[in-house]
Amino acid sequence: TRPTEDNWLWKGYVRANLRGAGWKDDDFDKPVVTVAAPWMSDIVCNMKFRELADACGASVGREGGKAFVHLPPVISDGIGAGVEANNWSLISRDIIADVIECMHKGYMADCIIGIGGCDKSVPGVLMPMARSNLIGVMMSGGSNVMVEYKGESMMSAGPVMALQKLQAGLWDIE
Repeated sequence: TRPTEDNWLWKGYVRANLRGAGWKDDDFDKPVVTVAAPWMSDIVCNMKFRELADACGASVGREGGKAFVHLPPVISDGIGAGVEANNWSLISRDIIADVIECMHKGYMADCIIGIGGCDKSVPGVLMPMARSNLIGVMMSGGSNVMVEYKGESMMSAGPVMALQKLQAGLWDIE
């Protein structure tokens, strides 16, 4: 028969795996916190989330918890706009939510700290908390990278803003 969560054999198996990942005796008495940060190395609104998630996980440790940090995938509509790749952008919101819920429940964590920053990652982080009545908080990962063009600062969505200014006659093509 399969061991239950209360069975010493089951606990021994789980603890052996976690000890292999560096857990110490006192770590088993700490609250487990899922730290979820949808991340991709080349998307300006999420590329800093890996560092933020690691810092958040370290903070959880300093405050007496044990963090499980993971980085669900995210697709940028800013990269796929206007081509077939954009069909996958909105779907990534649901994938983010599913991955976070899977990791959280699969590791039997006590609460979630989610980091979001775009129209896919914010709802993707919040959806598993709402649909499964989980204890958690979502933090904004901050604003996009600022760029400068023609003496004006703008968000990394600057090309869209530039097109709008061109269409409105506020800029010329030069």
